[in-house]
Amino acid sequence: MVGGVVYAADKSGTVTALDAETGATRWVSFPGGTPDVSPAMGGGKVVFATPDTDRITALDAGTGRVAWRMGLSVDPVGGPMILGDTVALAMEEARPNVRPGARRTPRRRPNRR
Repeated sequence: MVGGVVYAADKSGTVTALDAETGATRWVSFPGGTPDVSPAMGGGKVVFATPDTDRITALDAGTGRVAWRMGLSVDPVGGPMILGDTVALAMEEARPNVRPGARRTPRRRPNRR
């Protein structure tokens, strides 16, 4: 809850802003994708990740309109955090495809003269 408004995202892809005192709906947005965790709020934005669409989206907190979107190269492992004017998102570690038994470091050859 920020400024008397509760922001919620559900598995249908709906993001809703509700007046905390009256419960009245302020806006409803269908920005695409399914948020898998609660949105983060800050800086006039509602930010959430949608792993099914491989992106992170920020909505204007006052209107519910999309403020920006950014594609993700790997899946997030949690919800976004807003730190000042920065959005942070923990991502899965990219792992190289290594064959079983393969050497992990190249063999060094002696210098030939």
